[in-house]
Amino acid sequence: MNPRSTRFGRATTRLTAATVAAGLGALGFAAPAAAQVPEPTSAYLDFEGPFPSEEDPILREFNAVFGDDFLPGEHTVTMSLSLGTPDDAFRFTGGDLGGRCAVNSTHTKVDCIQTEASDVVEWEFQVEVPDADNAGTYPYTAEIAVDGEVVASESKNVEILALDGSDSNLPYDHGAVEYAGAAPGTTVEVWPEILQEDPLPGYTEAVVIEFTDSEYNQGAQATADYANCVDEGWVVSCAITDPPDEPGTVFTPTLPALYAVDGDAPGPFEVCNCAYYVYPVDAAEYEDRFGAPGSGDVLELREVTEPEAEFGSDTFGPITIETSANPFDLAVDDMNLKGDKGTETTIEVEFRNDGPADTISHPDGPGTFIVLVSLPTGVELSGEPDFCESPWRPEVYDHYLPELDPEVIEDADYVCYFGGIESGGTYTVELDVEITAKRSASDGTLAVLLGDGSGSDDDLANNIAKFSLNAKGNGHLPNTGTSLGMIIGAAALVLIAGVVLMVLTARKRKAGAEE
Repeated sequence: MNPRSTRFGRATTRLTAATVAAGLGALGFAAPAAAQVPEPTSAYLDFEGPFPSEEDPILREFNAVFGDDFLPGEHTVTMSLSLGTPDDAFRFTGGDLGGRCAVNSTHTKVDCIQTEASDVVEWEFQVEVPDADNAGTYPYTAEIAVDGEVVASESKNVEILALDGSDSNLPYDHGAVEYAGAAPGTTVEVWPEILQEDPLPGYTEAVVIEFTDSEYNQGAQATADYANCVDEGWVVSCAITDPPDEPGTVFTPTLPALYAVDGDAPGPFEVCNCAYYVYPVDAAEYEDRFGAPGSGDVLELREVTEPEAEFGSDTFGPITIETSANPFDLAVDDMNLKGDKGTETTIEVEFRNDGPADTISHPDGPGTFIVLVSLPTGVELSGEPDFCESPWRPEVYDHYLPELDPEVIEDADYVCYFGGIESGGTYTVELDVEITAKRSASDGTLAVLLGDGSGSDDDLANNIAKFSLNAKGNGHLPNTGTSLGMIIGAAALVLIAGVVLMVLTARKRKAGAEE
């Protein structure tokens, strides 16, 4: 979870490749029609308000990402931020200022430059509002240029809020919320507790409570189907228009946020590494996000006379939901490759999940689940697989594979990563191989294991299988490079979104091409 460092500046603007190419109309960016220089495939501008006065500086960053038509080291990329504010309404400090960025004497314009730029360009600096004298809404324009030619521009408004020095834009401390033993397919009621430390600021039109979905859509979704709540994509937000203002009091919602746990979620597993945020908003933001309330029950705040939570951050509170036991079962069958010496073909090695739970990907790495392939003697790759890296480092990966015999890890030729397999689904690794020996061999290994993810495998015995060459028994060599040796039920290849595959080439090749 990457919580916002402060409530203000919560929203961000991201430009996708499609948006840039199409005129970036949804966010106001427009690329000149006759641009002859590379345009960014995406851009990120973190200068959304409102900005409160007399608060600590807030870090703002900007980056631009370019595509294949951008030659690293051959272009100069610039970014300019121009403000229609009174002189010194903002103060820009730190970060790249004094180096790759410069601010004018009145702090109404920031210019950044990167010569010999790479295809990803980043700048950052801090922003603060020194006093409340210039509270109001002002225009600003941001431009990206490559070699002096503007390739994208944006014009929006930014708001400065007046705080009197004693006001706080983050008046609530958040308590942690933890639930364990949630059965897959059930709904969990979430009742967070918040402690009001400071009075609500004078601009308060409403107090908003946000509930986020599970990070990376990991198996739990938030809902709050109430008259004053809206679904904003990955968060559900509720606006309380007549909030109590009682510093020193602990509050909780009068109605719960509901988290639906996926029926096929593995367990035990933290399906909800989620968060909630409680903060005041002004009239403009309230109107923009919520408008007129709907019909039905209204979520409000009520006092908690006997609080149970431990209060921490004034920015966010964690919500953790862990499922009860619900294992998956990764499996692979023995494989017997048959063919004459000198034959080249593509083989498909299939791994499966026998359920009952899905496997869920851990996104912060090459992949949650690991496939090991050790070729039998007399079988070699005839070409490098896609996405190859070298060398194979068993001293690293044995840390992630405690269930597996270290000798199997040491002997592996390839390691493949993937994000996950749905219950009843399969995952396929394609290898272009050549048979280099006449003699049969049964010293190859196939293995599929949990890497750094969570959940539990119901049966480790079927995670490892034998990979043979011309062993006695059935086997065939496909004419067109299709499936060979492993026919597993009728399950089609069904992978969870975000599958990641990386094949690491061996630092060795098996000897043994016997004549």
